[in-house]
Amino acid sequence: MKKLFAAACAAILALSAFAFAACAPKTVVVDEETQYIIIKPDSKILELTSETTLLDYMAVLKERKEIDYTVDNGMVMSINGTENPADWSSCWMLYTDDTENVNPSLTIKYNEKSYSQTNFGAGEVIAKAGCTYIWVYQSFSF
Repeated sequence: MKKLFAAACAAILALSAFAFAACAPKTVVVDEETQYIIIKPDSKILELTSETTLLDYMAVLKERKEIDYTVDNGMVMSINGTENPADWSSCWMLYTDDTENVNPSLTIKYNEKSYSQTNFGAGEVIAKAGCTYIWVYQSFSF
């Protein structure tokens, strides 16, 4: 009887863990078609303060295995396996709907909404709840 009770408790615990994980907020969307990585910070995942950078938030997402990336000298060099080439002919660019510290002349459209390129990198951009941050893998011709 003790073994049956222990097995039942283990099953309930496993189901509870699964249900909790399934309900946890997911703040990263990978749009495979456009190679956009969309991040919507959520205070349930990390308490957002006036000093929490997007890179701080991304570190938590990396721990949660929602995103993978590398940084070199403050520059995001790869996201989810797509790397900036050595000749910089392509690289990850950051856009947002946050109106602070952006270049409104450099925009993208996603889901019928415009997003402006940030003036700073992910280590300097303050992550804000309610804002959307979009990493776009862009190619350039020289």
